Amino acid sequence: MLQAMLLVVGAAVGLVLLVTAARSLQPAKTPAAPPVTVPSVAKSARADDSRFVSMPVAAGQRAETVHVVAAKNCTRDEAMRADRLTADLKSRGISVERTDGVRFPKVSPDQMASTQRVMQGPLPIVFVSGAAANNPSLDDVLHEYQRRQT
Repeated sequence: MLQAMLLVVGAAVGLVLLVTAARSLQPAKTPAAPPVTVPSVAKSARADDSRFVSMPVAAGQRAETVHVVAAKNCTRDEAMRADRLTADLKSRGISVERTDGVRFPKVSPDQMASTQRVMQGPLPIVFVSGAAANNPSLDDVLHEYQRRQT
């Protein structure tokens, strides 16, 4: 069962979304995958071909870095998925940061529903250059990363 909870705090100047969880977790160790090149994505790929949705830029996130978010106290399976995805991306030479929370200084009314849908979904949540998806596969992340690099 999903142990993560979402705390949404609205204010006139913005919205803060924090991912927290209900129990602690021992760090998972995952073996590094062999280096593989990022698959090429056809330039005709449309935005709606992706599981990723447009998201506001979170505080401290850099556009050139993939951000993998899973709460400190998430389930062991969620943490292992986040750690495995982070290791797989690093082994492919992609700049990636594994973190346990994210804060949005401002979320427009147009972005509110999609932001909440992603943030309330299964972990990890992955951010790639202004877009995010919850619990994407490695292929999903590589596709979105390549698409946003072109």
